[in-house]
Amino acid sequence: MKKKIKKASEEKHLMSLMSQIKKKNSDFFDVPDEYRNYPDIVKLQRELGIRISGKRGYDIIRDIFFVEENVRSNDNSSGMKLYISCFPNFVSYYNFLNGDIYENSCYYQYDFSEEEIKKYNIDIKRINSTAFINYTATSFYNKLDSEYIQQYQRLEQEKELRKKWIGKVNSCSTCKELCKIIQDFKAENLSGMSRDDLEFYFFNFISHDKEKASAIIMQCLAYDWEIIDARTLCSVYPPQKVLTAYNPKTKSRKKTLRKHIKQLENNEIPFREYSYFDENTHFFCHEINGVKKYFETFEELAEDIHNDLSNCNLSKALLPDADFSIYKTNDKTKLPISYGQTDLKSCLTKRYDRNSGCFVIDQTWINGDGRSIKKHTHKFSFFADFVFFLENDLSGADLLFCDGLKNLHNLSDINFTNADLRSEMLDKLGISYSLCAVDIAKIKEFPVTVENETETVHELLKQSMYQGRRDF
Repeated sequence: MKKKIKKASEEKHLMSLMSQIKKKNSDFFDVPDEYRNYPDIVKLQRELGIRISGKRGYDIIRDIFFVEENVRSNDNSSGMKLYISCFPNFVSYYNFLNGDIYENSCYYQYDFSEEEIKKYNIDIKRINSTAFINYTATSFYNKLDSEYIQQYQRLEQEKELRKKWIGKVNSCSTCKELCKIIQDFKAENLSGMSRDDLEFYFFNFISHDKEKASAIIMQCLAYDWEIIDARTLCSVYPPQKVLTAYNPKTKSRKKTLRKHIKQLENNEIPFREYSYFDENTHFFCHEINGVKKYFETFEELAEDIHNDLSNCNLSKALLPDADFSIYKTNDKTKLPISYGQTDLKSCLTKRYDRNSGCFVIDQTWINGDGRSIKKHTHKFSFFADFVFFLENDLSGADLLFCDGLKNLHNLSDINFTNADLRSEMLDKLGISYSLCAVDIAKIKEFPVTVENETETVHELLKQSMYQGRRDF
């Protein structure tokens, strides 16, 4: 009778939860943990778009089946959040997905049994046992290059729009006119005029007409509208003029400005000068102690800095026709990669990051002069993608803290030459190694540590006895 009552109570609670789920804008996390994977609830949430299945398959390192889902979260700015469900065996995994095991899946080094194939009518031809990704370290640059070209061209087109707004800001005579332009800017449904955007337009304004811009900037400072950092403005206009105009809401900010001016007068501010290609605006910039001067083209920048590209970062620019041999450079100069450049050498560092549980690859491209001109960090959650990207070449990889390597059963195609591995993996690979002997007599313990360890052991013993087992 008690079992029937309990079952009836659970069913009633389940019906109540499903009723709540059907309500508009239902949050995935409103359902208690113990009910989240109930088949009826899972089915309903999928139908309502509350949970959308993504990557799925078998993780050889963790020895589990998994399903990644984008779930509705009202606490997240995007409205969705990544949620991962894990399963100890294929049966529970299959049932959770209701047989949808092929799409966006990978089963690297999982051997389906004859029983599983027969019972679940598995089409082995549709099983992906390779990786989620389809690019390698060799092909990645071309992929990166292609994507970057598309984005680059889009931002180049936006430059024309930026030039339009530069002209409008430059035409302002009062703070009131500026506010009107900002409202017009927003009305065109653009990305919005952030502080960085305003700063960009005002630096252009200063370059165009320093004195005219001064009148508006000082008005802005009086209204506590600090478009450009007041400290930076002290390198453009007389510091005392900036200080007099500055009217912040807090006294501490004006105190900070006074301190900066004193340092400026005493020549205590370190001189910083460098040039770069601004990815956001697609203008070239020459910056001295925070004061920025923008140029539409590289040629204009080069002329302004007298062809001296020392401390100049052009790595993100596309300048296929530029002859950099005519310019002065130093060891901090970063030149761009020409589209389709073929004389680049790719260098890789490979490791397992135990803090994030990810496999990490730092890929650096070096030109004929031995200079590093581009770097990209790849992070892979799955060993299958890590191996595929590296084309089975794990030589020199730091995998010392990757416990799950022991789960690998097919090692024949993987190159582990000079990789940092644990002894159990070295034994598995048949690689000889020598043990480092530790002189126990030289190991000393601090009294506090000994005391703490003793207390910990007693507590663990107590817990294990209560649980009826010993774990050590």
